[in-house]
Amino acid sequence: MKISSYPCLQFITLLLAGGMMTGCAATVKKVPKLVKEEVVGIAKLPVDVAKSMTNVKQVPELFKSLYEIGTKPVEMAMTVVNVGEEPIFTSTGDRRGKGYASEGSYYLSVNNHEKAIEYFEKAVRQNPLSSEALTLLGWAYFGKGDYESASKTFGDLVLVDPKVVDAYTGRGWANFKKSDWAQAINYFEQALSIDSNSSDAYAGLGWCYFRKGEVEIAEKYLQRALVKGMRYQRGVHVKTEPEAHRALGYLNFSRQDFGKALKEFRMATRLKPQWNDARIKWADCLFSLKRYQEAIGIYKQALKYERNAEIYDKIGWSYLYWDNDKTAKGKNKTSRRRMKAARVMFNKALALTPSYKSSLTGLEQVDQKTNSL
Repeated sequence: MKISSYPCLQFITLLLAGGMMTGCAATVKKVPKLVKEEVVGIAKLPVDVAKSMTNVKQVPELFKSLYEIGTKPVEMAMTVVNVGEEPIFTSTGDRRGKGYASEGSYYLSVNNHEKAIEYFEKAVRQNPLSSEALTLLGWAYFGKGDYESASKTFGDLVLVDPKVVDAYTGRGWANFKKSDWAQAINYFEQALSIDSNSSDAYAGLGWCYFRKGEVEIAEKYLQRALVKGMRYQRGVHVKTEPEAHRALGYLNFSRQDFGKALKEFRMATRLKPQWNDARIKWADCLFSLKRYQEAIGIYKQALKYERNAEIYDKIGWSYLYWDNDKTAKGKNKTSRRRMKAARVMFNKALALTPSYKSSLTGLEQVDQKTNSL
């Protein structure tokens, strides 16, 4: 369930981007074909990303100045490639495919999975024994929703390096997505046999047992994921395992413990703002707790990530219930405003899904309410 929260993805991306420069020296010589592609690939990155990738002492002067003044480095890189001479990175280590992997990492970070897969596949073709490229390719397939290819790629990773935890957690999540709980549990347990501190594996086990209906076991694993996912930051321990928070949110919501569920969904959303399902469930908790005004605010935040009939419908009902719960003076005037807002939301839902029954029912109640004012 991790695209942007793919396990170890940020670490591996930094390793590819920053670590590939370690031990490199800038020299002037004819640019070979592979390095031409790498230079262009690095130049295509946004300025802030390129600056964070490189060590000042190791960056060719041309590109360092381009990054610092913020000009368009792609055209300049093409000029350098065409001329054929420019300071480049050299290293005694095996750098085959690193340029493709770096560019693929950028596309993966912005959720362009098709492009990421294209570059990671090139990296793997150039260096089939690169565990980093295989790991990232697996997660790119996962992000695209191609769980079969993801599982196969992680299987190839096991053959290359059986000690890479992502090889097992990756197959675990792929099988989870296919609702094969037993196989997923098997892979997550294998991951823990390699790294007993893998919070991602514990979170995966928690999700699997929750989906199987074994809530108590699920909660045990999810709480353990939170403990293993602790990070010591600025003198305090901070929980950083978003998947466990999201799963605990659903678990507590199923128990109708909306107070606890709210806290978990809110934490998951703060750690992973792109997880809109957690944001919507956070608002659902507020609605269930009759905190309608707050729920409307969170639902509207969710609209910034996706616009669908369900969210508009939920906002419409929040206005309706908020009005029913209101007892302050000036109720008629306030009610008209809320009924108008509810009508707008229900109509927007129906514009997207004309047969949305909940919104049709909502409009009927808005009419009844308005006529009674």
